[in-house]
Amino acid sequence: MKRQIISKKQGRRLWEYNEYINSWQNLHQLMRDSWIDDLYGKFPDVPGVVVSSGPSLDNQVAELHKLKDKALLFVCDRSVKFCLKHGIDPDFCITLDPQEFSVKYYQGLNLPKYMAIVYGLQVEPDIFTHWRHNRRFVLRAHNYLLKLFSNMLKKSKELNCWGTISSAAMAVLWEFGCSPVGLIGQDLCYQMSDAGEVISHCKGFWNEARKRRDRGEFIPVMNSDGKKVWTIAPFLAYKKHMETQIEQAPVTTFNLTPGGLKIKGTANVTCKDFLDICQPGKVQEARQYIKNVLAKKPKPVLTDMGLLRIAITIKTLCQKPLPTSKLEMEKDLIYQIYQPVYDVMLALDEDKTIMTKTLGAIKEKIKNMVMHNAEVREKLEKLSN
Repeated sequence: MKRQIISKKQGRRLWEYNEYINSWQNLHQLMRDSWIDDLYGKFPDVPGVVVSSGPSLDNQVAELHKLKDKALLFVCDRSVKFCLKHGIDPDFCITLDPQEFSVKYYQGLNLPKYMAIVYGLQVEPDIFTHWRHNRRFVLRAHNYLLKLFSNMLKKSKELNCWGTISSAAMAVLWEFGCSPVGLIGQDLCYQMSDAGEVISHCKGFWNEARKRRDRGEFIPVMNSDGKKVWTIAPFLAYKKHMETQIEQAPVTTFNLTPGGLKIKGTANVTCKDFLDICQPGKVQEARQYIKNVLAKKPKPVLTDMGLLRIAITIKTLCQKPLPTSKLEMEKDLIYQIYQPVYDVMLALDEDKTIMTKTLGAIKEKIKNMVMHNAEVREKLEKLSN
């Protein structure tokens, strides 16, 4: 039988479906993890730096070591391997993307004991095998499954951090109370290596620049130093979003990225200038506080046993690989549960009765599935005992 290829609209639906199937599978993780909100406001006037994975990072290893002595380092997942390779232990690492390749960022790494993981519920479920020995915190940012179950979870603040992982890390540092806040490795453009090659990321990652160039995606722009560089449309979209965020920032944000694009609202400074305005001793006090928090038993996001049963049921019913055709989508059990969430998720902010109705429909579908699924019944019986 000829395979039915999905349309562009259905493809977008599958992308969002990937986020939701991951969120369903990860829901039970909330039994052991805390909201990152628990640390909001705990680090007033402590310097913080977001470490991204732009190509300029290759030439700033010495600066990263100096920043580590005076600031909390909040690294994006693509940067963690680079930092550890150069003997720099981050304080926080963040992952939000639902794609399977995010798992590769942690493969083969011995993560520092006192590095806290910050994640979105939609991350690839396999990634948790690499985080077993680290304390984890959940970030709530535009996840409608969390919105749907909000009255069954410990309360949290939803952050407005669309776009990039860097913008999410920056928003979290602001919520911590950190000041000043710096950005490093935030190139948002392609730069030239010492060998004369256009590169997209710091060393240790695949170089996507050549592929982008050959497809005609390069856009010539001027960087913060007034030199011509190349960027792509997604980078410009990320830049615009960060600039919108920074307009409402509670503190001045500094850009420590040489040769990157100018981000409106940030002050371009050297690492030395940034270090000069950092208060001495503040970061040591903050790290001791973090260690004390990590040593304590976490306050779990999820304590409702009814919702836990739903989470265990969904995890058992989830099918991988993801469906890639309309026919496969319609047959997939999780899609049948997911569909009512997708169809009403934009209305959840306005009409709480829709939320209640949708939750009831999901529970009914699950109940019917459990009746005909011996594996699910067995797991739920063990959970009851």
